[in-house]
Amino acid sequence: MMNAPKLLALETGVPTQCYRQEEITEFFVELVTAQGSKRARAIRAAMRYAGVECRYSAIEPDYFIQPRSTQERNDRYMAEAMPLGERVIAAGLERAGVSPGDIDSFVVVSCTGFSVPGLDLLLAQRLGLPSHLARTQVWGMAAMAPSPPAAGARQRANAPRRAGAAAGPGTVHAASPV
Repeated sequence: MMNAPKLLALETGVPTQCYRQEEITEFFVELVTAQGSKRARAIRAAMRYAGVECRYSAIEPDYFIQPRSTQERNDRYMAEAMPLGERVIAAGLERAGVSPGDIDSFVVVSCTGFSVPGLDLLLAQRLGLPSHLARTQVWGMAAMAPSPPAAGARQRANAPRRAGAAAGPGTVHAASPV
């Protein structure tokens, strides 16, 4: 018989700046038009049908005016993602009453940026999670990013273990198999 996972805590966190979808759409259209793109109509349509009211960002839109290398963008991403992820995960563990040493399955989801070593490994090390931790990092799936980890969390909750944590775009879930 399978154990039903039990949600012990849910914490959320987002970057400090919030922009209305219309603001971001027009900014993006102006930016790509200045770079020679003729896709303004397609961009507006995609953004209009995205079903998003606002988008959170850790950086100001002006950051994108100057061309930046992938390395520069990822360095900025990691500088912002690490403290946000650490803060949200630590709060979720505290709320759940679970110590970092009790975690043996860890999922980190991000819609942006990537790093080697990965955000999952760096957060696990910074938070003092066990070295035998089963880690999964999911990135680049936009709004669908939490779906695979949510399904995986249910499967992991039924495996012999103590507790798990999943971190998504601004969320952390701490679960117990009981």
